[in-house]
Amino acid sequence: MKRCPKCKEKYPATVEYFYSNKSKPLGLTTYCKDCTKTIFSVWSSESEERSLSLKYIQRVRLLKKVYNLTEEDVRNLMDLFRGACHICGDSLVVPDSNKSYHIDHNHETGEIRGLLCHLCNVGLGHFKDSPDLLDRAAKYLRDRQ
Repeated sequence: MKRCPKCKEKYPATVEYFYSNKSKPLGLTTYCKDCTKTIFSVWSSESEERSLSLKYIQRVRLLKKVYNLTEEDVRNLMDLFRGACHICGDSLVVPDSNKSYHIDHNHETGEIRGLLCHLCNVGLGHFKDSPDLLDRAAKYLRDRQ
């Protein structure tokens, strides 16, 4: 049994009652799922209040930890291409959807190249981020039209 320090209830120490968190000794979050949702359900900024999911909070932390980017950095990248994928131009902001952007970066240097939609990000990955392979693929397609 595991006790949630917020609601003081005791629950079985399983992912049914607690979110998974590999950095914790039991591999579970400190608070039960209900309390975690309550804690992270509303976030206030200077000019607006918006609901945030745990997934959003985790993404913000990941942006900082992996790419050293803030939300403002991402907004600036979004503004560069008016919220569109830097390759195909499809919108990266889809209301009421799980669709999201991907941070494109040089895997050797870590340098951020831009924001991409899922398909373009996966496409670059399949071509091993190689401009030569992409050029050859483009030539292949042009030659066979």
